[in-house]
Amino acid sequence: MNPKLGLVCINCFTAVLCACGGGSSSSEQPVNVAPTISTLATVSVLEGQILNAQIDAADQNANQITLSLDLNSVDSRLFSLDNKGRLTFTNHPDFEAPEDLDNDNVYQVTVVASDGSLSTAATVSVLVTDAFEARVVDGPIAGARFFIDLNDNNIEDSGEPSGITDDEGFILIPQISLADAVNPKVITRGGRDTSTGQELRNLVLVGPISADLRNFVFVTPLSTIGFSSADTPQIFAALGVTETGAAIFGNDLWAAAENQEARALEIQRLNAQLGIILLSLERLFPQVDGVVPNLLAVNRQLTLEVLAHSSTSGILRLTDSALLSSIFTNFEQVHNTGISNDALSTVAQTVASINILLASSALDPTSVNADTILELFQTRVLNAINSLISNNISPTDFMAETTVEMIFAGAPVPDSTLDTDADGLHDVFDTDTDNDNVLNNNDAFPLDTSEYVDSDFDGIGNNADPDDDNDGVNDVDDAFPLNAAETLDNDADGTGDNADLDDDNDGVNDVDDAFPLNAAETLDTDGDGTGNNADLDDDNDGVNDVDDAFPLNAAETLDNDADGTGDNADLDDDNDGVSDVDDAFPLDAAETLDTDGDGTGNNADLDDDNDGVNDVDDAFPLDAAETLDTDSDGAGNNADLDDDNDGVNDVDDAFPLDATETVDTDGDGIGNNADLDDDNDGVNDVDDAFPLDAAETLDTDGDSTGNNADLDDDNDGVNDVDDALPLDATE
Repeated sequence: MNPKLGLVCINCFTAVLCACGGGSSSSEQPVNVAPTISTLATVSVLEGQILNAQIDAADQNANQITLSLDLNSVDSRLFSLDNKGRLTFTNHPDFEAPEDLDNDNVYQVTVVASDGSLSTAATVSVLVTDAFEARVVDGPIAGARFFIDLNDNNIEDSGEPSGITDDEGFILIPQISLADAVNPKVITRGGRDTSTGQELRNLVLVGPISADLRNFVFVTPLSTIGFSSADTPQIFAALGVTETGAAIFGNDLWAAAENQEARALEIQRLNAQLGIILLSLERLFPQVDGVVPNLLAVNRQLTLEVLAHSSTSGILRLTDSALLSSIFTNFEQVHNTGISNDALSTVAQTVASINILLASSALDPTSVNADTILELFQTRVLNAINSLISNNISPTDFMAETTVEMIFAGAPVPDSTLDTDADGLHDVFDTDTDNDNVLNNNDAFPLDTSEYVDSDFDGIGNNADPDDDNDGVNDVDDAFPLNAAETLDNDADGTGDNADLDDDNDGVNDVDDAFPLNAAETLDTDGDGTGNNADLDDDNDGVNDVDDAFPLNAAETLDNDADGTGDNADLDDDNDGVSDVDDAFPLDAAETLDTDGDGTGNNADLDDDNDGVNDVDDAFPLDAAETLDTDSDGAGNNADLDDDNDGVNDVDDAFPLDATETVDTDGDGIGNNADLDDDNDGVNDVDDAFPLDAAETLDTDGDSTGNNADLDDDNDGVNDVDDALPLDATE
C-alpha cells in the first residue's frame, strides 16, 4: 500500500436529505411509510484510490430523510458519509493490511435512512482490490511515462502495462501478471521533479519488480544502477549500502525520509547524488533533437563504472572529483562523445561540489534547502554543461560560472541563514563552511577552522586530541598516531609492529624470534631472559657454551666421540663398539675393561686381575684366582683337580704340575720316574727288589716279602736264624 494516501477529513456521520412534498387541504394525515435506499449491493475500489459510492434514499411521504452509518457495525466505522450521500473510506484502504472485521478486504457497511419516525437499513459490500504499487523518486517525479517491462527487452511492447505517474510520483494500477515474465521491471522516462519543479525529459529510471507483487517498488537512481540481482551486492558494497535490495527497492524511503527516519535520510542523500551524476551523463551523451536515444545505455555505463571502481577503491565517495572525472572520462571513451578531458574534468569538479552539499548529514534531502540545491543544479549547472559541450564556453569559463558562489548567487534564503566563515555564502550552499581550505566532505569539523580530521571519531579534532587514534597511547609516544592498530615501529621500516612480521628486521619472523624487538638476539634457548648471543650458557646446564659440545641442549654437554650425538644420548660415547653400559671406560676408545677395578684399563694394565702376576706371565690375566694352567686344559691350577693332567689328582700327586711324575717315594724331591733310587735306600731301583721300600732291597725267594722282613729268605723252610745259608734254598 502506498503511504502517500493519508487521512481524509471525516465529515459528520449523519447526512440530512430534504424532500419537497405537495400539500393536501384535507385534515386527514397520510400513513407514514419508511424511507427506501437505493445503491449497489457491492462496489469495488482499487487500494489506494478514492471510493465514490453514491447512497440514494427516497421517502414517499416527502419527509426529510437523514442518512447515517450504523456504527455498531465494525466496518462502518472505517467510512464516512457526506451530506450528498457519498460514501468514502476515512483512510484509503491497503490491500496488504486489511482492516475489515474478517480481514478479507470485503468491508460490510450498514447505511441507515430515517425520516424521523421510521428508518431503513441497507448493507453495502465494499471490495478492495489489489494494486501494483510503485513510486518514482529523484525528488518525487510527477508525469513520468512508465511501462512494465515484462520481457527484459527495455522496450515498451504492446500489452505491457503503462501509464503516467501521479502528482507525487506514484504508480497505482490494477495488479499485473508475471506469468512468463523475464526480469520484470518498471522503466520510467521524463517527468517533473516535484521538489524542484523542473522537467527532466531525459531522465530514465528503472526499478526491479519482485516475484511477490504485493511488494512496493521504489524507483530511484540507486535502483536504476543496481536493479540487476547479479550487480546489486557489489553495487551496494561499493556505495556503502548495507541493506538488501528488497529493503532498498521495496519500500517508500522518500516517505520514510519525510518522517525523518535516519537511514532513509542517508539513502535519499545517496539517491540525490546519483541523480545529478545521471543527469550530467545524460547531458554528455549525444542527443538527437534534444533527446538522448538510448538513455538506458547511460544508466548501464554508470553501473559498469561503479562496479569497476569498487574493486579497487572500497566504498566510493561520490563527492570525489577524481572519481567522477574518471567515470566521465571512461564514459566518453566508450561512447565517443568528442568532449575533451579538460571539459569532463571541470564538469566532474562541479558535480562533486554539488554532491558535497547533498551528502551533508546536516541536510534533510526532503527539505526546501535540498530542493534549492537540486533546482539550481538542474537549471544553472545543466545549462552550463550544455554550453560547455556545445563549445559556447570554455572549461575555464565553465569553472568560473559553476563555482558554488555563482550557482547560488541570488538563491532563495535557506531556512538556516548560518554563515560560519562569514564569506557571504550560507552554510547550506558552502562546500567549505569554515573556510579552512578543506572541503566539507573531507572535513570532520566543517564548522571549526582549527580542525578537520577526527581519526578516532571521538568528537575531538586531531589537533586538540592528545591521542588521535584512541589506542591509549598519546600521539607523542605513538609511531602511528593515526592508526589505532599500531603504536610501535621497532625497526623503523614504516610497518607497525602489529602488522610487521619481523619487528626488529633481523631476518627472523617474530613468531620464531624470542626477542622480536631486539635485532641482536633471536634465541633464548634456556628461557632465562638473556639471548643466546649474550648468554654465556645458552642451555643453562652449568657448562659455558665455549666448553659445551651442545650449547643449545641442556641435556648434553659432551660428545666424546664427536659423532654428533651427545654422550647422554649416545649408547657408545667413545665409539669403540662397546656400549657404555658394558664399557668400564665409556669415554676412552682405547679401553673397555678394568678387570681388577684398579682404575687402569686392561689394555694399559700390566696385571689386569691384580693377582701379582703380570698378564704376560698369567695364564688367566683376567682371573685373580688363577695364574697357571699347567696342563693347558683351560682350567686354572687353583680350580683344576689335576693340574698336570696326568690322571692323578693334585692331592695325590707328589708332582701336581709335572705330568711325568706323580710319586716321590723317598721324598727327595725327585719323582720316582726320574729317581734312580726311589726309596733312597742306596740300592738303585734296577737292583732293588723293593724300589719303593727303603727297608727292603732283596727278595731272594721271590715271595714278595723282602729279606729283611722275611723269616725265611730263601724259602727253604728253614728260618734265616737257623739257616747257615739263608739266601740259598739248596743249602
